[in-house]
Amino acid sequence: MKTNAARLLDKLGIPYQILTYEVDPDDLAAESTAHKVGLPLEQVFKT
Repeated sequence: MKTNAARLLDKLGIPYQILTYEVDPDDLAAESTAHKVGLPLEQVFKT
């Protein structure tokens, strides 16, 4: 299932990568997510 953000990127022809990770409901911070997927915070956009 695609998010609205993914649909918009598709429509605009912008490449992107969807990464999955285990979610901790007590820690939803973007910083934690960036660490989990191994990317710098500046490259992570959560939807």
